[in-house]
Amino acid sequence: METQPIVNRTTPLDIGTDWRLHGAARGVLARYLNRGKLLTPEQQADPKTYADCIHWCLPGLPDTWNHFIYAHIISRPLTTSS
Repeated sequence: METQPIVNRTTPLDIGTDWRLHGAARGVLARYLNRGKLLTPEQQADPKTYADCIHWCLPGLPDTWNHFIYAHIISRPLTTSS
């Protein structure tokens, strides 16, 4: 196991990147979902304040993100480039 950083390298670092796949992926249009608002804490999320378990018994944020991402994917029309 290495415990010290590599210094004074004279050869390029080969980390096994598949540059053919990298080149193909560069032309693919990608859309990103801004999930910043989903991470905003709310006062209702504290069970001590309201003494209920609704926020802990229902699906959590990862489940909500999955629903949003899935809905976003299936709502986009399928386009093919020629």
